[in-house]
Amino acid sequence: VLATASGRFDLAGLWIFHRCGKVVAGEAIVFVGAAGSHRRETIEAVDYTMDRLKSDIALWKREVGPQLNHWVEPTQKDTADLGRWGLA
Repeated sequence: VLATASGRFDLAGLWIFHRCGKVVAGEAIVFVGAAGSHRRETIEAVDYTMDRLKSDIALWKREVGPQLNHWVEPTQKDTADLGRWGLA
């Protein structure tokens, strides 16, 4: 995802940080930051990266709790968001 986003947008840098291990509902889980010379393209790079992470990476897709223990699949909205980038 990082390489694809970096190649798609004119950026000086792109950073993705994702927590691992147990994360309590409501806690911050992911950070995506970008630096570039054009504001709109830099914001779009972050938006694109988040859409790809949400749909293509299983890092945050497991829910575990007293009555939960399953993998969460991408939603219809996640798939629709990929469509904005010509990926759905």
